[in-house]
Amino acid sequence: MIEKRKILLVENQKFQFDKVVDFDCLECFDLFPNKNNYIVFIDNVRVWVNREYLSDYRNKALSYIKDFIINNNIEFIIMDHILGGAYHSLTGIDLAEEINCDKNMDNCMPVLFLSKTEQSEKKRMKKYENYKKKFQEDKCTKWIHKGYFGDEILNEDYFEKIVIPEIHKLFAVSEENKFWIKFDLVKFLYYPENQEEKKSELFRIRDNLNYCNLPNNLKENIESVYSSKDINGLNLKTLKDAK
Repeated sequence: MIEKRKILLVENQKFQFDKVVDFDCLECFDLFPNKNNYIVFIDNVRVWVNREYLSDYRNKALSYIKDFIINNNIEFIIMDHILGGAYHSLTGIDLAEEINCDKNMDNCMPVLFLSKTEQSEKKRMKKYENYKKKFQEDKCTKWIHKGYFGDEILNEDYFEKIVIPEIHKLFAVSEENKFWIKFDLVKFLYYPENQEEKKSELFRIRDNLNYCNLPNNLKENIESVYSSKDINGLNLKTLKDAK
């Protein structure tokens, strides 16, 4: 049985959260938080975005959010842009930046932003443009309009046609990035002279082959060697079969 991909939905309004998590088109994913722990989770989000709270209080809230992501093996975030109503509140862009602060485009958490604000809106354009400088659009992030009243996003047909394809695109790019990071680590492990052929094949694959064309058994073999750091597990036939 294939394990469902784990997605965190950071939605400030409970009504919209309850509506979206019940969409049939999202049944192929494992969504967090669930309805039972939504209030606790979103309360911590609201604390962190409110810059008028004491820093210790906000830091505890941020630790809760990050621990929640780690403990639930979250792989992807759907992020509401507006997470607090006050003028001094931080936004979903700020929270995404904080979550990915120690990462780069190759290993960041993919974030799909949902907002009533259109992408061309000048007030939020600069902040999102800065985010995209580090986490490139269509690779680690995407902006989707919710509708001026948040109404479009509550339409399951709109969600299925507009949002779901972008989730799959970002997931695909994220998987490719993670694979090549592991691949490069395996490629640069120490290879004794009698194992040089394996190393040569790895360089051939890296220079000439597209990720989409790599056979699954090769990807599994790289994953296994990456986990063990033992090049003896590298299957030369598998490498040569990757044409």
